[in-house]
Amino acid sequence: MNGLVFLSDISKVYRSRRREVTAVDRVTLGLDPGQIVCLVGESGSGKSTIGRIVTGLTDPTAGDLRYGGVSARSMSRRELKASRLAVQLIHQDPYASLNPGMTVGATLAAPLKRHEGLSGTELSRRIRTLLEDVGLTPSGLFEPKLPHELSGGQRQRVVIARSLTVDPKVLVADEALSMLDVSIRVSVLQMLRGLCDDRELAVLFITHDLAVARQFGDGHTVAVMQQGRIVEHRDTATLVANPEHDYTRDLLRAARHEGLRSRHSPHPQSVPATNAPAMPPGR
Repeated sequence: MNGLVFLSDISKVYRSRRREVTAVDRVTLGLDPGQIVCLVGESGSGKSTIGRIVTGLTDPTAGDLRYGGVSARSMSRRELKASRLAVQLIHQDPYASLNPGMTVGATLAAPLKRHEGLSGTELSRRIRTLLEDVGLTPSGLFEPKLPHELSGGQRQRVVIARSLTVDPKVLVADEALSMLDVSIRVSVLQMLRGLCDDRELAVLFITHDLAVARQFGDGHTVAVMQQGRIVEHRDTATLVANPEHDYTRDLLRAARHEGLRSRHSPHPQSVPATNAPAMPPGR
């Protein structure tokens, strides 16, 4: 219960005049430094609601949410704001989540000025470092670009770099790769895992595709969600090799089918150039 974020018996019920819908039903889940938890399930299973609760965008109906071992209910407004700032959300659509009229440099500068008070040389240095951390090099090439001048993978890397400007402890990635080509997903996944290791970040990676979750490899866990409940939560290798729940088996079969279809339906345009400096792995 002393991890970065801990959800204890969390429930979320949406009510209207005619009925109520239970989106999350008594979920317990923890996020520790350097850990990636992949939350997997079909649409409507409650995954995104969990993500919104962790980031503070949605309040739970019941249960206890703790940041650093302290209940959110007992925090002052200032403490709660600081705790929520340490949890950053990576949206699904990298184009919609960026201001189309702001350059990459301006996008990263805004939170650095507001939250860190940076300016001048130090501001420029931090922007360059952030771009390099997410694989957008040379950084000077990307700073003056607008979102429409970038590929989908590059835009998502800018979004991730922006989330890192406030030195978060937790990243919540909600279907963050679903709009990217298959070949680009691998490089972004590798980058996320590297950030997790280097910065001791906790990552809640929300996806409907168990094949994507499996690519994070050993040392991380998968929590399978069905109808608002976590039905299975184990380390990735064990879960993939020996699933216990019928729903997990269904997801694995779907992942294998999708993988087979992808191999027979290549996307040549999505393969990044290997010798063009203007199109780095960030594509």
